Amino acid sequence: MTYSFFLPRRVSQGGCVVAGNKLAPRYEKLKQELKEEKTKLVPKVDSALHAILDQTKLVEALTSTDATMTDIDRGSDRCIAAMQSELDAIERVFDHAVLVPLTDVQAARLADARAVRGALLPMGTGFLKLVYTQQWVHMNQMGKALETEDVSSAVERLGMTPEADRLKSWIGLYGAKLGVTETKDADPAAVTIEAWHEAYGELFVHVHSEYGSTKDPVHARIRAALLGPYEEQAEEERRADAKTRGKRPSAEQEASPEVKKP
Repeated sequence: MTYSFFLPRRVSQGGCVVAGNKLAPRYEKLKQELKEEKTKLVPKVDSALHAILDQTKLVEALTSTDATMTDIDRGSDRCIAAMQSELDAIERVFDHAVLVPLTDVQAARLADARAVRGALLPMGTGFLKLVYTQQWVHMNQMGKALETEDVSSAVERLGMTPEADRLKSWIGLYGAKLGVTETKDADPAAVTIEAWHEAYGELFVHVHSEYGSTKDPVHARIRAALLGPYEEQAEEERRADAKTRGKRPSAEQEASPEVKKP
């Protein structure tokens, strides 16, 4: 497990820069306040903080993410979430079987949907919030599951082979961009952004470990100053994503599965 696992959600490349640049002045202000109070941040917190500032400079220096890991990540997330919604819809169609018993055909279809969901998304879609390398672990497992005979047969019976093939394509592109499915080096931009998240994740861990008291006002001030920039940016991007999703037409309006979005 890496430090970035403890972050509330991944932020965009631009978000890394915004949060990192917010952190610098807040750190300077906090440092001055603590100096007046004759106290200092513990060394590991101070070290983790400076690592973020250094990584922010590297992210700022990026001119492009190529075909952008951000775009690939968003496309992959939409595909995975849409498959989750499709499987969930099948299960909900056959809900309340106690009241309306299922036919053999209906029961078989429900079993197939549950089997595919269990194989591909045993813990749901929460991993879509993780940083790229950690999300890849889950996506790679999904790809392997799709190749098994039982899952492949269930997918075919459900009529979801086109969706499964689409997911395989996203998995292949995702891995290639990270440099884990090809011999070429990983995309430098993706690596830099990963390192930035890892640095901020380490700060999260150390700050909560050293300054986690809910009763100490100084601890609360430190958490707000050092973790606030990331939490604010993550929340802003979450709201922006939610607003974008809210503006999209519904599946009924367009009658297209492509409008499904996590």
